[in-house]
Amino acid sequence: MLSCKEVVAHGDALLTREVTLRQRIQIMIHLFVCEHCRRYLHQLEIMLRSFRRLREPVGADKVEEIMNAVHRG
Repeated sequence: MLSCKEVVAHGDALLTREVTLRQRIQIMIHLFVCEHCRRYLHQLEIMLRSFRRLREPVGADKVEEIMNAVHRG
């Protein structure tokens, strides 16, 4: 089974459907038992949806700042 660290590393790829079927299955198995990763991916999904709604492009520095804030909790 994947570790939480591995799930977090593949989180954005999962949400944008850039993972293989095997990776997706491994992540889904982990999410079945890990509430913390389910919560993290839910928050990441909300953040990605919010970015899509912005009228102005977001620079890489701003994205990195926000991701760091998310990781800090």
